[in-house]
Amino acid sequence: MSAIIPLVSFLLLTIAISFQNGSFTGNLSQIYLILISFILLSINYFFIKQEQINGESRFFIILPVVIALFAVIPGGWWLNNPKIIGLIQILSSLLIIPAVFMVVNRKISGKNIGMFFSFFLMVALILRLLMITGSPAPGIDVFAILREAPLKFLQGLNPYNTLYTHVFPGITPDYYAYWPASFFLQLPFVKIFNDPRYLLLSADLLAAFLILVLGGKNRISLVLSVLYLFRPASLSITEAAWLTPLDFFLIAALVYFIYKKKNPLMAGFFLGLLTSVQFFFGIMIFHLLKYFNWNKKLILSFIITTAIFVVPFFIIDPVRFWNQTVEVYFRNPPHPSILIHTSLNLNTLYFVFTGFDLPSLLLNAFILLFLILSIFKKTTPYRPLESFTLFLFSAFVFGRQAFINYYYLIASLILLDLAVNMSQENNKSVNED
Repeated sequence: MSAIIPLVSFLLLTIAISFQNGSFTGNLSQIYLILISFILLSINYFFIKQEQINGESRFFIILPVVIALFAVIPGGWWLNNPKIIGLIQILSSLLIIPAVFMVVNRKISGKNIGMFFSFFLMVALILRLLMITGSPAPGIDVFAILREAPLKFLQGLNPYNTLYTHVFPGITPDYYAYWPASFFLQLPFVKIFNDPRYLLLSADLLAAFLILVLGGKNRISLVLSVLYLFRPASLSITEAAWLTPLDFFLIAALVYFIYKKKNPLMAGFFLGLLTSVQFFFGIMIFHLLKYFNWNKKLILSFIITTAIFVVPFFIIDPVRFWNQTVEVYFRNPPHPSILIHTSLNLNTLYFVFTGFDLPSLLLNAFILLFLILSIFKKTTPYRPLESFTLFLFSAFVFGRQAFINYYYLIASLILLDLAVNMSQENNKSVNED
């Protein structure tokens, strides 16, 4: 598996979403970097043959670069506590020392891997707790909605037919755009902490552990897990309460059951759970069906899990549920909360120069093309995660909306795919020896 092209793509994405608030504010370089990253990943997927590439660890010199960026831009758009800001900056800066040591010291293995990972995991936990403490009420609708939806459900209200706290002037907060598992999973965390971000914090740390495990618990997988935890946007993602860490953890869990356990039943369960959080992830079922050769356990597990969460709320009010969670993304003109011309995508680039949007039919045709190519590409073995990552990337680039959390997820998936494929190549080398 090639390391250099995906890592460069990862770095470009990381830079692109680090220096602004995660949306387009007039700086076209963000979009250019994202497009270059997409092109590189596409070239790697379609044109670089697997037998021509290797996974030399020297490419992981990228670690101190990313940690240095994290130290300079630790995040926190609504953070205004000087003491906490100072603590975050100090801890972030000190991470450069162990990061450089990890790159220089090639003898890290065995118990040392666990010690280093535990250290970084503890620092990641402390930083995220500091961010949550210092930014208790971020001014974004996602935080308010995710905190209030579980409580409204406990009060006997339908989260898809109620009002939430006003955040943005002129926008009526009567929408909940996620599928039901999103607030069911939040229930204990909101009930105990009155804050949905503790679930996202937990998902972040568990996802980093899964990267380590899937990569074979070696020096390379340690570097990848640390890269996942400490990017310039990491703390901002937690602060804003975007569901990205939860989405990624569920993907990492289903990948674990694909590659480590070879268990289509559990893979289907986690994909169903993921789809029940945000519906568009259900498209991954096609990639898994190809990998598992249309396994019936996979299909049934996926359908039953999704149905358990979704069907009751669809039956209660099918029109409202559909409009709130699916139709809202395709509405024209868009919902007031969806500012498509601040998206980091191809349509925004075209709009800046022409004042017009690209035809939806053309953009959707490209997305469909990448979906078909990602499913039917002839490779041995077929790599569902790599294929889905490229498709999802194309959906963001050619779609109507894409912000910091969208590309943060793509960058995370690149790291996860590297961990999986590096591990597979190492196992292949051992078997050949």
